[in-house]
Amino acid sequence: MYNEGQIKEIGKKIKILRAVHQIRQQELARKLGISQTHLSNIEHGRVTVGLVILLRLANILHCTFNDFFTLEDESQKMLDYWDSSPGMRELKQFLDSRELAEREEQKAVIKGRADC
Repeated sequence: MYNEGQIKEIGKKIKILRAVHQIRQQELARKLGISQTHLSNIEHGRVTVGLVILLRLANILHCTFNDFFTLEDESQKMLDYWDSSPGMRELKQFLDSRELAEREEQKAVIKGRADC
């Protein structure tokens, strides 16, 4: 049986698949035609993801549509490994810091345009 809590898990699966394919959040958002902020919100379960975006993700990440709903055990194993491995923890911190820096850079560019 399905429940609404599983919807938030889809975002985690998207983040894992993105990391496996070594695609930066900004790059994936561009390919999807959405903002990086929206993709971040999807990955963190703050917003739900539409079927069209899931379809695009499946094509970009070379997975099946069903994978977003059935990877639970594998996703949890990957998350556990990610969280427990010192090297992976450092990589995650680095990737998170790069994404934050890119968002701040984008804000500065947008602010600079608004000041003109």
